[in-house]
Amino acid sequence: MSEVPASRTVRQMISDVRQDLKSVNLDQWIPGAYIHRKLIDTAALFIKREADNMRLQMYPDIWVTVDDLVMEESTLIGAADIKVPNCVRVMKSVKELPRIFTTRFGYVLNVSSIDFSGDYVQTTPRDYNNKMNRRFQDPTQRYFWIYNNRLVVPNSFVKSLTLRALFANKADGLKLSGCGNPGCIRTLDQEFPAPSHLLEDIKKSTVIDIASIREKLVASEYPNLNENKKVAPQAQGK
Repeated sequence: MSEVPASRTVRQMISDVRQDLKSVNLDQWIPGAYIHRKLIDTAALFIKREADNMRLQMYPDIWVTVDDLVMEESTLIGAADIKVPNCVRVMKSVKELPRIFTTRFGYVLNVSSIDFSGDYVQTTPRDYNNKMNRRFQDPTQRYFWIYNNRLVVPNSFVKSLTLRALFANKADGLKLSGCGNPGCIRTLDQEFPAPSHLLEDIKKSTVIDIASIREKLVASEYPNLNENKKVAPQAQGK
């Protein structure tokens, strides 16, 4: 049985990109925040191409579980242009969701009840409308969609849910989960949020992208993504 390759931290990925840029004679110093953003955008493209969502489940270190996502009652949102039969209210998440990666199947996340007694099926307002118009329906099936960065559950009174997602920034997901320890939400030390079998391709593609831009980059206010060490751009060269 083959082992799952080891993951890398955000810090390691940024360092690897910098080293590869030097190897192609691009010695200009590039802010870690810029490299991180490029890495995430590239990872989003590679993950979107994944044909097998189940393969993503093989990498537990890159997922974040939010055990208690609090919901509140709201009017029907995300379906203003259609009529959803027998749906005049929904429950939506109190907090906005950070960026979540997507594939051709939708957002990379699982939603279930707090006691894990049932799962919710990802859909869209329009698809939900079609399902509700069917002659034969499964009365036990529960659905959700995301609108304006909020999790939305139609025709429900659920007060909280469990969410497991592949966030673009794992630290943001940990904040949503209620982690109050600064050590657990340090971006640079988190696992880079992509399957390890894609990391090398993500790195190479990012290096090519940055090297081809050939633009003058402004020094970051927050070197290496460290928000505790803010440095004014004009002071960078001193």
